[in-house]
Amino acid sequence: MISLTQRALGAIGLLALALEMANCAAAEPNAVAFSDEDRAYWAFQPVRRPAVPRVRQAEWVRNSIDAFVLARLETAAIGPSREADRRMLIRRVTFDLHGLPPTPAEVNDFLADSRPGAYERLIDRLLASPRYGERWGRHWLDLVRYAESDGYNQDAERPHAWRYRDYVINAVNADKPYDRFIAEQVAGDELAAKDPRSAAEALAATGFLRHGPRRDGAGGRLAPRAGVGLMLRGVRAGASIRSRAIRSPESFPSHPVPTCLTAVARPRPATPLPPVRV
Repeated sequence: MISLTQRALGAIGLLALALEMANCAAAEPNAVAFSDEDRAYWAFQPVRRPAVPRVRQAEWVRNSIDAFVLARLETAAIGPSREADRRMLIRRVTFDLHGLPPTPAEVNDFLADSRPGAYERLIDRLLASPRYGERWGRHWLDLVRYAESDGYNQDAERPHAWRYRDYVINAVNADKPYDRFIAEQVAGDELAAKDPRSAAEALAATGFLRHGPRRDGAGGRLAPRAGVGLMLRGVRAGASIRSRAIRSPESFPSHPVPTCLTAVARPRPATPLPPVRV
């Protein structure tokens, strides 16, 4: 599940960057250059249904995903790990979905559930818990660089930052469609005007635009944060979605960034502080 979540967010982030760079291409036709290797990246390929591979240990396979896993193992001359017992299984899945171990009572209930579908019911219970959004919303908040203060020297408090935090957690728990999730964060004020019923939620989502460390430059102006496309991409293709830092355009050598993006991606240097006399 971790791998699928990382790849889905990474793929959509790459597409967001490609769209933003395409908007700049008309003004700077020589600034955007995608190589054949870039175009061959898996996220840009049409969706296809691959043939299920044949394996030697067919008795080990319970579904088509198992067949793909086992085929790779057999190619590397590696055998499958032994099947986890119930106590280990509930610990693994609870750590994955909630980030915390199961309680002793939860373990005992799962061990005592001898009815068919016990594992499926366990998954449904974990996904229905608010703890699921708290666990997985954290990865998005890390990318946004969520914080309840500005950072740097002034480090002023952000008393309403929690509203955006709760918005992200609730969006994950509600299984909000990803396109709506992005639209609310980028243009929640516009959406709020069109649909007053969801105005409070959409306005809270625009906290996305105010997060990241605040550094006051010359004249007390706020240094601009990274462009939206770069933010949604977050990390280079294939890297973990758990990166806590938004990298500068120089971190993407295989994808030249047009100057119309770097103008907003590179923060203005802060005015040096005067020396402190002791």
